[in-house]
Amino acid sequence: MGSKLSIIDDENVCDYVFPDKNESEFVDMAKSLGYEMLVMIYPNSSGLDKKRKELLELFKKSGVKIKLGVFGSGSKADYCFVSANDKLRDLIMRTKADVVMDVEKTSKRDFMHHRNSGLNHILCKLAKEKKKAFAINFSDLLHSDV
Repeated sequence: MGSKLSIIDDENVCDYVFPDKNESEFVDMAKSLGYEMLVMIYPNSSGLDKKRKELLELFKKSGVKIKLGVFGSGSKADYCFVSANDKLRDLIMRTKADVVMDVEKTSKRDFMHHRNSGLNHILCKLAKEKKKAFAINFSDLLHSDV
């Protein structure tokens, strides 16, 4: 089964998932849990038109809204995801990405008295102004060595 990332936005109870040829399983689970919308995230935008048609059929059967997301730039996708790097400010300010993932994995040096997460109040304020979101993989945090 693919991975998943849960987010509750202002408009819908929504789940962000990374399918691995198991889209119908995610749709069935979303319906049983009462989710109104799913965002299927794919590694690239190749074959997105075909996926959109397949997912439209799943929507018609289930009633769960389905949107598409891709990593990198995908003009045909509803959402664009990028992985954070050391230039997080540039990602927020200059890219068309909607969601920045893996902020906690950037290689910022820790300070003397506290850890540097790579994220601070200034970057959060910029993200809010630019209507960007941050996604944190809680599974990685729970299973880390730190």
